[in-house]
Amino acid sequence: MAKVYGKCGAEKKLIRICGKNNINCFDDVVILQDELKQNLDSERKLFFDSLPNKINTEKKKLKLIEQKKESEQKYFQKKIKKIREKIKEKKEFIWTIIIVMLSSIVIVFKKTFQFKKIRKKIKDDKKLLFNKKFQYKYIFIILFICFILPFIDIFIILFNYLKLRKVSLEKKHKINEIKEKIEEKKEELNRLENKSEEIFEEENRDSIEEIKEYDEIKSLPDYLGASGELKILSELKKLDDSYHILCDVYLKSHKWLMYNDAWNLQSAQIDFVVVSHKGIFVIEVKNWSSKYKESHKGLSPYEQVDRAGYLMYKLLQDDLPSEQVDRVTKILVNVRSNWKYDRRWKYVMVKNIFSLNRFIQQDRDKLDSYEVKTIVNYLKNYRLVA
Repeated sequence: MAKVYGKCGAEKKLIRICGKNNINCFDDVVILQDELKQNLDSERKLFFDSLPNKINTEKKKLKLIEQKKESEQKYFQKKIKKIREKIKEKKEFIWTIIIVMLSSIVIVFKKTFQFKKIRKKIKDDKKLLFNKKFQYKYIFIILFICFILPFIDIFIILFNYLKLRKVSLEKKHKINEIKEKIEEKKEELNRLENKSEEIFEEENRDSIEEIKEYDEIKSLPDYLGASGELKILSELKKLDDSYHILCDVYLKSHKWLMYNDAWNLQSAQIDFVVVSHKGIFVIEVKNWSSKYKESHKGLSPYEQVDRAGYLMYKLLQDDLPSEQVDRVTKILVNVRSNWKYDRRWKYVMVKNIFSLNRFIQQDRDKLDSYEVKTIVNYLKNYRLVA
């Protein structure tokens, strides 16, 4: 198996973007999402298996609340009835007092009339005084009964009316509270019976949102890029151990270089550099959809790999003049088979995942073991992106 140095650039970028999702490598996206889906499926099965029991339990609770409502109504009706009976008793008592009062007044008038007759017949002052005292005492007792006792009873009636009002309000509040609970329980039952899927989604919203986040990650260009690069790396690893694969190599010159008649080249990023006795291969991987390919603006993949290969060639010539590097092979790897060879970029070879290794291996030997080791160490120690 070929020797690999570093990590795919798109994969590293994906890990940085998705750091909060506990993603440490490309495979974690699928693994973590699958775990979430399995847990969600288990939760779904558990939820719907227990749903009939939940519905029965809620129905029993509803029945208990309705029974409580009936018992509260009976309790308050009994209490109100008792207060009303007290009020009625007091009213009857007052009427009795009024009748007594009227009767007493009649008696007083009669007594007074009798006293007048007695005064005409009897001249005894003491006896007269006694009759007067008796008259005043009797009148006082009648007045007390007629005015004081009714007043007390009226006060008691008013108190009972206030008590009746308080109990009525308490009843209204209590019954309304129970009615609200009944409505809530009925609504909950209705949701359990008719909107169980909605309830399940609400209870597992976090897991569902997390699964959607992973779906969004899978739609990112960086995810697709990492997928393509890892497929190619997996294929390159099948080469024997005389091949060295350097991932995500960033090259930078200390000066601007002329490229296509302009001083516009100083740095380049390369997906893979393969170094072996067969030579140096600069590989650019593209996993673009046809739609994205048509809408893409900027450097074309042909130009990207061509610039990177030219910069690699110039740096090796400048920094390793003793090594005989006469050529850097530039390869555009087409994961989706939607890139074709372009004559305008005649030194850029377009290969797919199946023909890549065969193309690398078929070339003649160009470098000896010492040169391979020197070039690998040069790229590994000074130009490899961490």
